[in-house]
Order: sequence, then C-alpha cells, then structure tokens
Amino acid sequence: MLKLLGFQPYHGATQILPRILFKPLASAIKGISEVLSKIATDIRLGARSASVLYQEPFAPRQMGSSAGPQKRNTINTEQEVGMEALASGFELAISQVVKTWEERDISQSCVERIAWRDLFHASIRQITVMTKVIDGLVVYPDNMMAEIVKTNGCYAASVAKERLRKLAVPFGLTAEDCYRIVQLAAFDLGYPELDSRVSQSLDEAQKSLEAQWIVSSIPVAPDSIRDVIEQARLEVCEILAPTTDEVEGWNKTLRDIFLDPDNRNTWHEVFSLAYLLRHEYVIFEQLFGKEQKA
Repeated sequence: MLKLLGFQPYHGATQILPRILFKPLASAIKGISEVLSKIATDIRLGARSASVLYQEPFAPRQMGSSAGPQKRNTINTEQEVGMEALASGFELAISQVVKTWEERDISQSCVERIAWRDLFHASIRQITVMTKVIDGLVVYPDNMMAEIVKTNGCYAASVAKERLRKLAVPFGLTAEDCYRIVQLAAFDLGYPELDSRVSQSLDEAQKSLEAQWIVSSIPVAPDSIRDVIEQARLEVCEILAPTTDEVEGWNKTLRDIFLDPDNRNTWHEVFSLAYLLRHEYVIFEQLFGKEQKA
C-alpha cells in the first residue's frame, strides 16, 4: 500500500510515528489561513465608510446592520479573521502534542481526532468564503484616484527624496537636507492650522458642521509637494526643527535647481504613476492579458 501511494516506510517507529513529522503540514495550513485573513483585513480597511475603495459583494435584499441601514458590514471578511483564530488554535493544539513518551503513548490521539479535522474545515471554509468575496468584489477606481490626489503628492515622497538628492548635490545640499525638504513640504500641506477652539454647545457644533459642508462643496485644486518644492514655496512648520533662515536658504537653492528645464522634467517624472509602477508591468499583463508599454 505504501508503494502504491508513493510513500516510504518510517524505519525505527515503535507504536506511533513521531508527531513532529506532521507538524509542518499543520503549520502550512495555518500559513494559508493567515494569508487569507490578511487579505480579508485589507478588504475591510478599504471598505471604511469615509472613503470606500472596495467592498465585498452585497445581496440585493441583504441587511448591512440591524441598527444602521446605511451600513454594508463586512461580514464575510470578518468571518475570515475569526476562522483564522480558530485555525491558529487547532495548529497550536497539534504542535503541543509533538511531545510523546518514546512514541508509545496516545496523549496526542484525542487532540488530533478533533484538531486535524477542524483545522482542515476552518481553512477550507476560508478558501470558500474568500473565493466568493474576490469573485464579487466591488471596486471604486474614482475613489482610489481621489485618495491618491488627497495625499498631495506624498505617494511619491520616498522616490522624490532620492531624485531631489541627485539633482541637489551639485548645488551643495546634503542627503539629509533633501529629506528635510520633502518632509517639510509634506508637513506644510498635510497639517491644518492648529485651532484649539471647542464648540461650547450643540447649536455651535451644528453651525460649524454646516460651515464645513459649504467649504467642502467648493472644488479646490489640490496642491502637491511636487509643486511646493519645484516652486520653492517651503514654509516654516512649527512642529519641525528647520528655522526661518534654513527654509529661506533651501528655497533659494531650489529656485536655482529648477531654473533648468531638464531638472524640472526629471523631477516631474517621479510623480507619474507610470514611473512609480514601472516594476509592476508584469502584474498588469497577467491581469489584463496584454503587453504594457514601459
């Protein structure tokens, strides 16, 4: 029978096989469970109400929440996380019965009769649910693009720092200067002015809310660290160390750097999605089945 199945006999066994032989399988199944749980968590994060990027499928007559009719609760991906907790427990139980007395006792038997079966059940359930989620996943590309715009160009900050370093070294700026310049530009755009006022009544809070509705309804062209740095518009930020003199010196050097059109062009390049995703073309080709231009 062993030969028919392609197995080899375990020489040296007494009454039972060493349980360490089976532990890698339990660990591998747990690893699959953890990956599915990680994917589920990312989908749950993308489904947050303020800015929905993607959501798991939702049936026409499904209730998102018994108390909140506006909700689309992530019940399937939440289940994935719960099942991963179960799988982890079963894998732990299997690991704890590796210690058998000279491969002669049966302390592992009662554990394995339950844990192995349920470990497989939990992981298969996760695969089934995740297949359903991925097949019916709803994606909102416009919201994704809006999220990118809201970063004020900071999606390219790490690459921009390195490009600025290459451009700025001939002008006397150090690598740390370039880091601080990009950091300052990001902080200048990313932090609102401090306002310690707190509404003293519900009526005052309502007026503040209505004022915000009016402001948010007026379209405003977003600013970007690309333009702040290129146009030498750095400003002192009270929560960062650079002084007024340092910032003025940086702005002067930036004006000198970006007088050169070639420097402006190479600076703009690092903020393009094509450049940032230049190593991901193989993924696009696998997803869409056609060759992408680099």
